Amino acid sequence: MISILLVDDNPRTLRNLKQTLEKENYRVYTASSRTAGLEIARQKLPDLVILNLLTPDVDNCETCACLREFNINNIIVLSHQRAERDMIQALDRGADLYIPKPFTSAVLLAKIKSLLRRNSPRKLSEYRN
Repeated sequence: MISILLVDDNPRTLRNLKQTLEKENYRVYTASSRTAGLEIARQKLPDLVILNLLTPDVDNCETCACLREFNINNIIVLSHQRAERDMIQALDRGADLYIPKPFTSAVLLAKIKSLLRRNSPRKLSEYRN
């Protein structure tokens, strides 16, 4: 089963994204802080991490760099920030995709599947739901 770690300080966002992803048969871990997210990533080594760019405890661009140290190959950043410099910084620090909020579940799911197909060693058939 493909695993996804969600890191967001908003409990409602975590709950909604978790429900959406579990309906697609992903195993979902959640964390409400950078520290908790990095610990889960280190322990579980998820196939993909989805980060909210702005959480109160740290700039998550730094978190992207830390996740790369754990050999996390797929990182998606979600953010209300639409400035080009914010997008570039996140991508330069290790994010694979930058998705501005708001977004639809269908678009997020399509981007997840696309990223997993490109960047993961598993068989393509595992990513087709």
